[in-house]
Amino acid sequence: MRKFFLNILLLSFSILLFTACTSTKQISKTTPLNYIINDSNFTNAHFGVALYKPSSNSFLLQHQSNKLFVPASNTKIITCYTSLKNLGDSLLSMQYYETDTSIHVLGVANPINMHQDFAYQPTINFLKNQSKKIYLHNNFFEAEGLGFGWAWDDYEATYMAERSFLPLYSNVVTFFKDSGNFTSTPAYFSNNSFKNNHKNKTGFDISRKLATNEMFTINGRDDKPKEITFSTQNPKTKEGLQFACNLLSEAVGKPIYTGDKFDKLNAKSLYNISTDSVLKTMMHQSDNFLAEQCLLMSSYAKLGIMSDDKMIGEMLKTEFANMPQKPKWVDGSGLSRYNLFSPEDFVFVLNKMKKEISWDRIKTIFATGNEGTLKGLYKNYEGNIFAKTGTLSNHVGLSGYLITKKGEELIFSVLVNHYTTSASNIRKTIEKMITQIIEEY
Repeated sequence: MRKFFLNILLLSFSILLFTACTSTKQISKTTPLNYIINDSNFTNAHFGVALYKPSSNSFLLQHQSNKLFVPASNTKIITCYTSLKNLGDSLLSMQYYETDTSIHVLGVANPINMHQDFAYQPTINFLKNQSKKIYLHNNFFEAEGLGFGWAWDDYEATYMAERSFLPLYSNVVTFFKDSGNFTSTPAYFSNNSFKNNHKNKTGFDISRKLATNEMFTINGRDDKPKEITFSTQNPKTKEGLQFACNLLSEAVGKPIYTGDKFDKLNAKSLYNISTDSVLKTMMHQSDNFLAEQCLLMSSYAKLGIMSDDKMIGEMLKTEFANMPQKPKWVDGSGLSRYNLFSPEDFVFVLNKMKKEISWDRIKTIFATGNEGTLKGLYKNYEGNIFAKTGTLSNHVGLSGYLITKKGEELIFSVLVNHYTTSASNIRKTIEKMITQIIEEY
C-alpha cells in the first residue's frame, strides 16, 4: 500500500513538474483574445482565430476556428498556393504556330500585356516584329468576364476589372482631359461618343453603362485622369474576340484578325516574366485582377482550359481534399461573398505552402510589417510577420506567418465578419493581439 501511495505521489509530482516546465512555453488561451473580446468594436461581430505551431503540430490558440467566414482577399492565399503549384518559375505569355503566310496566337490569360507595373512586354514585342498576318484565338477560354457573386454595381471600379483570355491595359481605360478635349489610354476609347452632362463645369468624371463600351458619360468634377473598367464584351464569344483584336491591334501597331480553331498540338510556347514577381504584386497590392488571371493561367497549365470553376473543383479534389472544413470557394480574388473558409482552412494551406515552397520565396511574395497592404501596421515588426490582409465591407481577415522574438515559427489566421465599425479599428485591435504573441511567445 505504501508503495502504491508513493507511486501516486511521484506521479502527481511529475505532473506538477511537467506543468511548471511547459507553462512558460504555452501561450495564454485568454490574454491575446481579450483584445478582441473586450473591444466594443467587436460586440456585434463574428470572429474566428487560429494560432498553430508547426514544429509540434498543435494549435496554441483557437476561437471558433472551425467556423466558416467570408475571407475577402485572404482568398488570394488559396490562389497563390494554386499558382505556385501549377505555373512553374515563369509565366506562359502566349502559344502560337506559324504557316507560310500567317502566325496564329492563343491568349492564355497572362495579365501583364500593357500592364503599367510590368515594363517587360515579350508578347507585344514579339508581335510587333512579325511580318506575317496575325490571327488571334480565344479557344479554351471558358470563364465569364465577371465572377460568380461579384457585386454587379461595382462593375466600373478598377478593383473589379473583367477577366479575359488576353487582358490588355489591366482591362482598365484611363481618360484624360486637355483643353476641353478627351483622350484615353488605350486610345481606342477616345473615339467613343461621349455624353457631357456638365458642359459648363471645368472638371470631369467618367461612367459607362453595364456590359457596354458604346457610351461613356462625362460628369463635371476635377481635372485629374480618371480610370474605369471597360467591358471585355464576353471574352469567350466572337464579339469578345473581335474586341480583343481591336485593342491588340493598337498595342502592336498593325491589324489583328480573328482566328477560328487553334492547333494546340503544333503550337510553340513563349514565356515572359517570373511567376513570383506577379504573385508578389498580387499579394502586396491585393490586386484582384492579377489574382483572377493567375487562377485562369493555373487552370490552363493544369487542365488545358481557362476555367476558374473547373480549376477550383480540381484543387478541392486534390491538393485541398483534406482541408479541416469543407470550404466554399468560387473565385480567385475574394471579391465574392459566396467564398467561405475557416481559420483552420487557412492554417492548413499556409502550412502546406511552408512545407512545399521555399521560405525565401514565401517571404518575398507575402508582405511583411509596414509593407504592401500592411503599410502603417506592424511597424518595427518587419521580418516578424508575413501575411495577407482581406477587406470587404464589414469583413476583415489577416492570415500568415509569425516569427516571434524568441524565434518560434507560427502560422495564424484571424477572420472577422459583420462588424459595423470602421475596418481600421478592427485591424488595430488584431494588431495588438498579434504583436503580443510576437513579443511574448
